[in-house]
Amino acid sequence: MLTVRRFAITIQPENNQYEIPPANAFGRGAGKRRVPHIFSEEEVSRLLAKASQLKPCGTIRSKTYTTIFALLVTTGLRISEALALNVEDVTDDGLMIKCTKFRKDRLVPIHESTRQAIEDYLDYRKRYDGENESALFILQLLRAIGMRDESGTPGPCLHDLRHTFAVKSLEQCTGDNAVNNNRKVIHSTN
Repeated sequence: MLTVRRFAITIQPENNQYEIPPANAFGRGAGKRRVPHIFSEEEVSRLLAKASQLKPCGTIRSKTYTTIFALLVTTGLRISEALALNVEDVTDDGLMIKCTKFRKDRLVPIHESTRQAIEDYLDYRKRYDGENESALFILQLLRAIGMRDESGTPGPCLHDLRHTFAVKSLEQCTGDNAVNNNRKVIHSTN
């Protein structure tokens, strides 16, 4: 919506008959979107390393968070989609994402290393009961690696891993090689 206004501003010098919509034409707050944080490889590595050290020791918590974060980075899934995955959604063709944001199903192809990481996690998980953590956890983890301060000012969030995936995929596309955007899973020190 903001794009329409910017486009109109750009083309108006060519023809002053083009009308520029007012800044608030698309409702309050239009144009006040938070700028996504694109994680560097080093930041992703630090996040995964910190996730692998989560306590309490001897539980599945660190392995679960490391796997979820790596999956978000390598697939560009929304956090809600990753958390809604069932074991049967991991297919030979990729991840079956059911009832997405627009109430549709879609297949997300995954790299073989990502598939292996998921299988390793499932094997490890068989020894434990699952744990649920609140959404507040990620803020604590990002603070622990110095990416957010204690004041509560906006900073990186889980959804930024989706933006990171999109940007990194586009960066890897050169000319006719724009088709293959499957990324290898990033392994942490676990």
